[in-house]
Amino acid sequence: MLPDPLIHEIRTQTTADEVVEINPELEPGRTVQVARGAFLGLEAVVTRLIPAKERVEILIEWMGRTLYAEASTDDVLALRAK
Repeated sequence: MLPDPLIHEIRTQTTADEVVEINPELEPGRTVQVARGAFLGLEAVVTRLIPAKERVEILIEWMGRTLYAEASTDDVLALRAK
């Protein structure tokens, strides 16, 4: 079952006949590796799904700082649990 805030966000950003597909491996709390862009190769944690834009918000530790960023779902790879 999807969380209510996620359902609300999907409804506000899509039309009634639009199909939204969410990669089940990309969920809040999941560790991912950035596959493209300035943070290529870094590990991050998914903090929020933005399904209407096919994006995720990620938390990255970089140069001693914690940064939030958005990435396309195509630009991150879910890592297997260790």
